[in-house]
Amino acid sequence: MLEVTGEKLFGQNKKIRRANYEFTLLPYAEVDRYTGTGWPRSMAFPAMMSALKLFLGLEEKKTGKGRQINNDEEYILQAAITTESFRFSSSPPIPLEDSFLLYGYTYETLKKREYGEAEIVHLAFEEIRKGYPVIIQPESYSDMILALGFSYEGETLRGLGFLDGDDKKNSAVCFNHLKEYTDWYKEDCTILKIRPSDCRISKKEAAVRALRRGCELITNSRTEQTNPLRGHGTDIYLNWIYLLEKDNGVRNAKIDHMFPYIFILYENKMRLMEFLQMCRVLVPDMNAEILEEAIADYDSICNRSKHIIRIFMNEEMEDRKVNEKRTEIIRLLYECKEKEEQAVNCLRTEL
Repeated sequence: MLEVTGEKLFGQNKKIRRANYEFTLLPYAEVDRYTGTGWPRSMAFPAMMSALKLFLGLEEKKTGKGRQINNDEEYILQAAITTESFRFSSSPPIPLEDSFLLYGYTYETLKKREYGEAEIVHLAFEEIRKGYPVIIQPESYSDMILALGFSYEGETLRGLGFLDGDDKKNSAVCFNHLKEYTDWYKEDCTILKIRPSDCRISKKEAAVRALRRGCELITNSRTEQTNPLRGHGTDIYLNWIYLLEKDNGVRNAKIDHMFPYIFILYENKMRLMEFLQMCRVLVPDMNAEILEEAIADYDSICNRSKHIIRIFMNEEMEDRKVNEKRTEIIRLLYECKEKEEQAVNCLRTEL
């Protein structure tokens, strides 16, 4: 047998460097191209969970060629399960347990600040090498990573990125084009380790829990002290109206307090309406009349929020004074508040 040593390969004074290699996990089943909407799709965590389901090969609906269908349905469901579509921000923290139990998985949370950089890199490296994706949630406004591979023993991760407010990124689910994330471990972040669970909940159970939690959030308003337009509940409409009326009083020459809140209102209520439409099948024993009334109310909110967007973007009422435009927006927000309270009161009779 011929023995080849480092000396013979590189000479006596050469040291052998640690070899680098790439390691990537492949989806459990083939995934079709994305056929959902490119806009709006602004919620990062629901988009990431939708991608995780596809990676795990759990999507029940298939194309004629047996590839997993990659559309908006899971995103809509996860937006409700996490209660994101019931609120205006992720404060208080969104509940994650049901999102994973729906797929038969659980998770463990690890804070980067409790470990050294070398430890956190090794942890991600070992998890992926064992065959488990790792979820990286940064504390700064940057990509949430569904990490599926690595190089440099974990110092560079390869995966899909998701970001709140970035519709294009949240709809770019393609496992053949993973992004590289270098120095990811240098920022404060939370790592989610996932594992198969002994428990699993049905879509019906997840939907009913989402409705209960969501209606509770809307009924019991809570807003952030530093920003009255972030939080949950119908008091946010009143805070919004107060700010617009205040601007009318000083005849502000531009319409403030619109971005990004009007787009959050539009998408969240649209996704909530779509979730209620899904409940026709997911929760078949729910009172159909009550469900249809709530769907109609949220449809009205969507139409009014689209109207507000058109006014804000100067696509309607172009020749009207700014105060007149604000007055019309205020009227529409009052109507949105009324419709949402009406919808939630209906739904709560069934929960």
